[in-house]
Amino acid sequence: MSRPAGVGDVLVIPGTAAIGTRCAQWSVHCRAALDIAASAVTPLLEQTDRVVPPGTEAFHINLDHVVAELMARSE
Repeated sequence: MSRPAGVGDVLVIPGTAAIGTRCAQWSVHCRAALDIAASAVTPLLEQTDRVVPPGTEAFHINLDHVVAELMARSE
């Protein structure tokens, strides 16, 4: 929560008091940014970090496949 974090399609960027935290996601097909209060996202990010340590994401889920499935459902 003190510096930008994320590798690949999702980036979490600490912001100012006015912006809070920005979660950005992008792919070949779309881009999205979500501004959220740091107090709302910090517990989720801490839990995620414990369950899936940084650098081990690819061992847990194929995100390209998940995004493709979600995009196919939205058409």
